Amino acid sequence: RRALDLDKDPWQLLGVERGATQVQIKRAYRKLALKDHPDINKAPKAKERWKDISLAYDLLVDPEKLQSWERARQEAATRDDSPGHMFNNTLGAMFDTLFEGVTLESGIGGGGGPPEG
Repeated sequence: RRALDLDKDPWQLLGVERGATQVQIKRAYRKLALKDHPDINKAPKAKERWKDISLAYDLLVDPEKLQSWERARQEAATRDDSPGHMFNNTLGAMFDTLFEGVTLESGIGGGGGPPEG
């Protein structure tokens, strides 16, 4: 069984606050089952949503799973090696190198103002 994606919030999926009790979590899950279970909800994305709800429930009722998931989420956030993040870092380094020492006052030409003439 797959794990809940790290970018999803299990508390939000179940509609409970962080720190909710096991009773509150179970109650929220049962309420969602009556509304979102694919046997009841025939919407095109209902099955996928239900999988996420079930994975969120599994996490929140198992402290060890939740701790492992939160650790993985934290590691992913601190390491952020997504393609977009790497591109931005590379682009930023390139601009820093190209325009080293250039300020708004000096401009690229270094004269600091309109040419005298």
